[in-house]
Amino acid sequence: MVNSMTSTPHLVSVVIPTYNNAKYIAECIDSVLNQTYKNIEIIIVDDGSTDNTEEVVAPFLNAYKNIIYKKIENSKSPTARNVGIAMANGEYISAIDSDDIWPDYKLELQVAALINSPNSVVLGSIQSFTVDENGVKQWNNVLTPPPVDVGCRYVKNLMAMSLEQMVIFNTFMAPAALIKEHGLWDPAFVTAHDWENWIRLAKQFQFIHIDKVFQYYRKHTTSTTRKRTKQEALHYQLAVINKHTKNYPDCKLSSKLNFKRIRYDNWIRIHLYERDFGGAFKLILKAAADTNMLTSCRGLKCFLGLVLDLIKRR
Repeated sequence: MVNSMTSTPHLVSVVIPTYNNAKYIAECIDSVLNQTYKNIEIIIVDDGSTDNTEEVVAPFLNAYKNIIYKKIENSKSPTARNVGIAMANGEYISAIDSDDIWPDYKLELQVAALINSPNSVVLGSIQSFTVDENGVKQWNNVLTPPPVDVGCRYVKNLMAMSLEQMVIFNTFMAPAALIKEHGLWDPAFVTAHDWENWIRLAKQFQFIHIDKVFQYYRKHTTSTTRKRTKQEALHYQLAVINKHTKNYPDCKLSSKLNFKRIRYDNWIRIHLYERDFGGAFKLILKAAADTNMLTSCRGLKCFLGLVLDLIKRR
């Protein structure tokens, strides 16, 4: 059992990794400072920003003794998050990306849950939003975690989740000792590292899902996803499946192929939505060779559906 006791009872360390988010980080920090739960420290790890992030953060450092700022060489977000976790002094750890915000009750509900159920990881739901040209927030649907089942079933639920749900792990709070020993982000995964960590921890620890929105996730309307980024994202998601189905009980080859099909299916539909029919067709062919699309009733139905969708949209 993980020993999560420290000299400061129930201090929560909030890690904020950031990279070139000077435009949004002040709102993020304010949402943490405005928590109804006040026994916190904030650790901001700047992953080599080239904008004026340090200038924006400076007034907070002058005004609050519980905020720490550290700048490192650019090294990808998992490393920045791990640096912040290593610096944490709290009994519990949580984290937030520097362009997102929290509702004010988030930490209070999670601390209460961990007091009642130590050695667990507490998650909530996420609501995404965009900001229009007038600065008005436009709210989207709430995303909830997959069902909490016992043991292997919960892990399977995680490996079958949608792309949108992967970000939900960012709502986590857990004992610091648990995260430091078992839950550091794996820098080998340039993307999908949140999802990989979620699956890895779910194999060892209990997860608690609270039916409340714990994070408001900012979607940038001006951002675009390049083809290379899509290919890279799919590559790392398939790598997560390969890692966590290897030598794992009750994860047969058929299950592995099905999980891989789900990953392909998500990205094929994105290509179709963006009317990139050539990219969609190439992925359909790769999925047919790499998954159960042609070897199971469920996979064959998915394959035919995607082919018909491709023909219809063209």
